Amino acid sequence: MTESFTGKQEQALQLLASLQYLEFYGCSGLKSLPGGLHRFSSLYGLGISRCPQIRLLPKEGFPASLQDLSMEGCSINLMHQVKKLEASNPHLKVHDASVTYIVRKVRARCLRGRGTLTQYGPQGTI
Repeated sequence: MTESFTGKQEQALQLLASLQYLEFYGCSGLKSLPGGLHRFSSLYGLGISRCPQIRLLPKEGFPASLQDLSMEGCSINLMHQVKKLEASNPHLKVHDASVTYIVRKVRARCLRGRGTLTQYGPQGTI
């Protein structure tokens, strides 16, 4: 199980200078994101899904071009950091895909006749 990127892996990642979207998916042993993410000046979207060991955002931060950050199945600590980042960066939109996934599963179950779904709030009942 890989806990972090090797120096060669980080160097190889930097060769993708025009990268616009990057997703880390199912990296259950990965404890940190690569340190050079802030150098991707074209990076518009970043997804971090099912990487529960990642606890901290990169010290160097993210590039100013990042506008869409999608999270699913991440540590509570990382989610808190991301929410703080979102509050300090008005152009950054954070999506908690975990909630979307759960709602989709519940809706699918209800459509198959195995449950009921009621949403209360400004949108009314579904």
